[in-house]
Amino acid sequence: MRYIMLELISFYSTKFLASKLNISEDAFSIYKYGFTLLYSMVFSAISICTLSFILFDSPIYAIIFIFVFVSIRIYSGGFHAKTYLSCFILNNLFFLIIMYVALSMRDFYFLFPIFSLFSSFYIYRNTPVSNSFHPISQSKVVIYQRKTKFILIIVLIITMTLYFVQSQLSLIMSLTTFLVALLMIIVNKREI
Repeated sequence: MRYIMLELISFYSTKFLASKLNISEDAFSIYKYGFTLLYSMVFSAISICTLSFILFDSPIYAIIFIFVFVSIRIYSGGFHAKTYLSCFILNNLFFLIIMYVALSMRDFYFLFPIFSLFSSFYIYRNTPVSNSFHPISQSKVVIYQRKTKFILIIVLIITMTLYFVQSQLSLIMSLTTFLVALLMIIVNKREI
């Protein structure tokens, strides 16, 4: 049901855009795909923020998770779900798992800067990871590497700074960086 609604909203958004602009039939499907991706990400973000607000009384955890997860993964690649619904479910599940681990490992904050460094190092060395659902052309590999490395350095600096100021948020950033590395490892292991 959610997928049908996503398709309908994307179709009517593209149709509205097409009525305002002169879009070819080929471009229509590209715009529709773009709207589908956009709405899928927005629905996931709203759901994660809602979970964060209801379960943890603050949307800041969701904002931190989404910031790290999306900003690194957009260029690093890795595992992708086959459907929008499974992507939606996995994103929400990933957030809940990270929050559970972050809340249950409060006594081990001192380990997470090291944890974050190892995850960041793996991503830095192996980005981007292409897979059959989202292949990366050879011409974009160097661009994606540069962008991922730049974003990763910024995330790592923020993570390390927050470690001394707000260790809970630093832990969420470390765990999310680890999740991105894990999703890259999954694809790399399948390709072997």
